[in-house]
Amino acid sequence: MKNKKHTHCCWCGAALTPGVGTAFFVGEEDEMLGFGPMGATGWMAKCEEKEECRARVEEQNEKEKQRKAEEKKNKNLERSLFPEEIQYFGGFKEGGFCLSGIEYMTEEKGRNIYGGGEWYVDTGENIWKCINNGMDGDDWSQNNISTGGAGAIGYIYAKTQERMEFLKNHTINITEKRQREEEEANEEAKKLITKIGGVKWEVQTFKNLLMQ
Repeated sequence: MKNKKHTHCCWCGAALTPGVGTAFFVGEEDEMLGFGPMGATGWMAKCEEKEECRARVEEQNEKEKQRKAEEKKNKNLERSLFPEEIQYFGGFKEGGFCLSGIEYMTEEKGRNIYGGGEWYVDTGENIWKCINNGMDGDDWSQNNISTGGAGAIGYIYAKTQERMEFLKNHTINITEKRQREEEEANEEAKKLITKIGGVKWEVQTFKNLLMQ
């Protein structure tokens, strides 16, 4: 049966327009037999050019394989540059260390509202790795970083070129991102104020005309 709508190939993800591709139905038993992608049932569509479709799938699989290899490489590099070992523990201070500097974090391990996540702080002299330790069940007595919540465990490292290159190439500069978002918000606020001011001027002008 010809595909009759705008959709994507269930195998390679290629865009399919009405009249292009084959539409077919996959029931639960059919899915178990491999007639459709694992876990997918119902109406779907696939490319008619099987070889091209297969080539796209192989290309995607290869890219995913390379992505995972790169991800593993970066994780190993991070562990070697920022080992969570006792000799790097930042020590304790009454009330915890209040770190000030440029913050970095990765998307998948960023700080969250549940007391988890990790981030880095470039204080100018050193680099701190902060591991949020504020979830229920965590041992809060280990915390030496003040976060406004239960706290975090902090490790301190010398600020080397290799460590800074890792942060710049493999993490997000949260401080810059916040500043950029704040500037954008201020610009939007200025535009809104200008727009409101213009409306007020037009209303007042209209009132003045009525009073003449």
